[in-house]
Amino acid sequence: MNDTTNGLYNLLLWLWSTWSNLLRLGSQNGTGLFSNWGGGGGVRRGSNGGNGVQPKVKDITERFLEAARELKTGELVQDPNFTLLEAVGALEIMDPKMDSGLMEQDAFENYDVLAPRLPEEIIGILDQLLSHEVAWHTGSALSQTLFTSLYLDRLLSPAPSSLAEAGFGKLMHGQQIRTFEEGLLHKILRSYCIGLVKCVHHVNLQIQLENLRTMKDAQHSSHCIYEEEDIVLQTYNVALLERIPSSEALSLLTETIEWLKHIKTEIEPQIYEALFARLKFRRNFLAALATPLDNYADDKVPTAAWTDAQDALQVIKETHKLGKEVPEACTIVVQRKLASTVPPRPMVEYAFEEAVATLERMLKRNLEALKVLEYRGGADLYNYFIHFMAQNPQPLPYTRSLLRGLAFNKGQFLGKVPVKDVVLSDINELIFPREIVFDPKHKEVEMPAHPSFKINQVTEWYLLRASSLYCQLFTDQAMNRSRFRRNLCHSIIEWDNFQVEAEECDANLADLTNETPLSKDQSYSYVLSSWVYLYKLRLLEWVVFLGFELEIYQPYEYSGMFWLAQFYARARLSHLVRISEFSKVRTPPSGLSREEAQDWQKRKLLNIALLNYHMLDARAIEALSSASMSLYSVLTHLRLIPLPYANSYASDELRYELRMKPFQQVVSPQIEPFPRAPEECFRPGTFRDEFACEEDFTEWVEQKLEEAKVAVSYCRLDYNELCKMEGMVGMGLAGDEIKANYKLLLRSCVGMSLAVMALQMAMKKGEVAKCEVRIDAEKYHPFFPVPVVSTKK
Repeated sequence: MNDTTNGLYNLLLWLWSTWSNLLRLGSQNGTGLFSNWGGGGGVRRGSNGGNGVQPKVKDITERFLEAARELKTGELVQDPNFTLLEAVGALEIMDPKMDSGLMEQDAFENYDVLAPRLPEEIIGILDQLLSHEVAWHTGSALSQTLFTSLYLDRLLSPAPSSLAEAGFGKLMHGQQIRTFEEGLLHKILRSYCIGLVKCVHHVNLQIQLENLRTMKDAQHSSHCIYEEEDIVLQTYNVALLERIPSSEALSLLTETIEWLKHIKTEIEPQIYEALFARLKFRRNFLAALATPLDNYADDKVPTAAWTDAQDALQVIKETHKLGKEVPEACTIVVQRKLASTVPPRPMVEYAFEEAVATLERMLKRNLEALKVLEYRGGADLYNYFIHFMAQNPQPLPYTRSLLRGLAFNKGQFLGKVPVKDVVLSDINELIFPREIVFDPKHKEVEMPAHPSFKINQVTEWYLLRASSLYCQLFTDQAMNRSRFRRNLCHSIIEWDNFQVEAEECDANLADLTNETPLSKDQSYSYVLSSWVYLYKLRLLEWVVFLGFELEIYQPYEYSGMFWLAQFYARARLSHLVRISEFSKVRTPPSGLSREEAQDWQKRKLLNIALLNYHMLDARAIEALSSASMSLYSVLTHLRLIPLPYANSYASDELRYELRMKPFQQVVSPQIEPFPRAPEECFRPGTFRDEFACEEDFTEWVEQKLEEAKVAVSYCRLDYNELCKMEGMVGMGLAGDEIKANYKLLLRSCVGMSLAVMALQMAMKKGEVAKCEVRIDAEKYHPFFPVPVVSTKK
C-alpha cells in the first residue's frame, strides 16, 4: 500500500473503532447514541429523542474527501469489517439530515393565501413564480418549482372545470372587488396564476405533440425532447386547466390590465408600472405559446407577441427591486398532496437575475426560430439548424421543439413544402446534377420499358429514402448535445448503408442516361452517392468534434481524436474537389431559351461558389485539426499533460478500440487498425521511449511545433477569408451566426499559435520542465480547446 492507501485504511479503522465504542456505551447505560433502537435492528428512530442526551459528533467529511482525492482512478480501499449492515444501521428516521421523507411542522402550514398582501409583496410573489417557471424550463420538476406555491395549490385544488371555479376561495363568482388589496389578490395574482398555468400547459403539450410527430416521421423510434434529460413533463395528476380555453385566460388578463389602468391614479407610478409589466408579459407570453403551429404555416406568426413579451421583461427586470420576498408562499409540504412514488425533493431556488437572463435568451431564440419560415433552400436550412442548435447555452427544450415543429410539420417542411423537394433543392445546390437525372417529365411516361420510366423509379426511390434520413438528421439536431452525438453514432451507419445503395442507383442511371466519364481514367459523376457521402463525412466530423464539446475525451487523447478529425476533413475536401471537377465541365442542355440559359448559368455559378466555400471550410478544419494534433502530441510526450494510469484493465489498444467504436463499421472512409495508427497520437505512455536518444526526441518536438505553426498560419488565412464572405448560398438565414462561429475558430487559431510560440521559447531556454499547461475550452471554440502554456516562477 502507498501512503494514501494507508491513510484511508487507518481512517476507516478509526471510524470503525468510534462506531464500536458508541455501540458499547449505548448498550451499557441506555443513554448513548443508540438508546432509541427498538428491537434489534437496522434503521432506528430519532437519536435526539428519549432522555434528550445529545451525542457528540465530529465531522470528518473534509478529512475523508481530502484523502479520497489522492486515490487514482480504479483504486479501491475497503475495510472488510465495515459491512453494509453497519452502514444501514447509521440511518435515522426523523433526523432531518438523514430522513428524506421528514417534513417538520413549521410556519408554512399556517400560511393564509386569502390574507391581504401589500403591492410590494404581490410583486415579490409574481417574481418568485417567474423564477420557478424558468427553473422548470431548465429541467427541474414541477414538484420542486411551481407546485410548491401555495397559491397555485389553492388555485388548482380541486381541478377547476371553468374559469369561475379557478380562484383562491373568495370573489370567484363575479363578486365585486371592494378594496385595492382584494384586487391585488383576486384580480392581479389570480389572473397571473391562471395565465402561468396555461403557459405550462401549452409548453407541455407542444413538447409531447412534437415527440409524437418525431416518432411518426423518424427512421427509427426516437424523441426530439427527452423526458428527465431536458425537461420534466410529469404533472403528478394535477390538471393544468386543460378545460379552460386559452382565449378565456387571455381575456381575463386583458380585463385585469384594464382594471389596473382604471385605478392607475390610486397607486404609486412605480408600483403601477411593475404590476402592468408583469401582466403584459404574461398575456403576450401566453398568446405566443397558445398559437398553433398550423397558424405559422398560414403566415399568422405571433412575432408581435414575442416582441412585446421581450419589452415587458425588461421592465420586470428593472422593477424587481420594488418587490418584497414572501418565502413562506412556497413550501415542499405541498408535495404530500402530489401523486408521486418518490420521496419529497428539496425546492429548487433559482436566482431571479439568472431566471430573467435565461428567459431573455429564450424569447430571443424563439424569435430567431421564426427565421426558418424564410426558407431559401436546402443548404440554407442545413446551416441554420447547425448554428442555431450549437448556441451556448443550448436553446431550451421548448425552443428546440418549436423549431423542429416549424421545420417539419405534417410530414412536410413548413407544413406545405414536401421534404422530398427540400432534399432535391439541397442536391441541386451542392451537386448540380445533369437535368436528365431529375427531369420532371420522366413522371409523365407510363411505359415500364421506357428509360424515362426507369429513371423516375430510381430517383423516386432514392428521394424517398433520402427524405427519411434527412428528416431524421434535423430531428437529431433538435436534441440535447449529448443525445445528438449518441444518435449520430447510429445515423452514420444508416448513411453508410444508404451510400452503398445510392452507388447502385448511380450505376443504373449511368446506363439509362448514357453518361460518359470525363476521361478514360475517371469514373462517372455518381451524383446520388456523392451527396450521401458528403453528408456522411459531415456526420463523422460532428461525432468527433462533439466529443470535445462534451468533454468526453481525456487531454492525453486529444492528439488522437484531432488526427481522426483531420482524416475526415481531408476526405471531405478531396470529395468536394471531385464534385467540383464534374460541376465545372457541365454544359447547359440544348434547346434552352435565352432566359432559361441565363438561369442555368446563374445556378452553375452559385454551385461553384458554394463548393468553393465548402472546400475552404474543409481545408481550414483540416489545417486546424492537424495543428492541434501536432501540438497536443508534443504536450503529451513532454509529460505536460497527465498520462493515463498504468493498470491491468486498460491499454493503448483498448482505449483506441473504445474511441474508434462508432467509426469501425463505416466502410468508406475506413479508419486504420491500431497497429497502423500513428504511434505519436495513440501511444501516450510508450512513444517517447522509442527514441534512441534525447536529441532525437528534441528534434522530433521541434519538427512537430514547426508543423503546427505552419498549419495554424494557413488556417488563419482561410478563416479570415471565410469571415469576409457575403451573400453566399446557405448563409442567408444564419449569416451572422456563421461569421461568429468563424471568429471563434479564428480565436482558437490564435490561441494555438500562442501555445506553439510559448513552447518554442521554452525549448530554446531549456525551461520545458518549468512549463505548466491548462486546457481552456471556455474562451475558444468548443471543438478546439486551447492549451494555455505558462512558466512556473
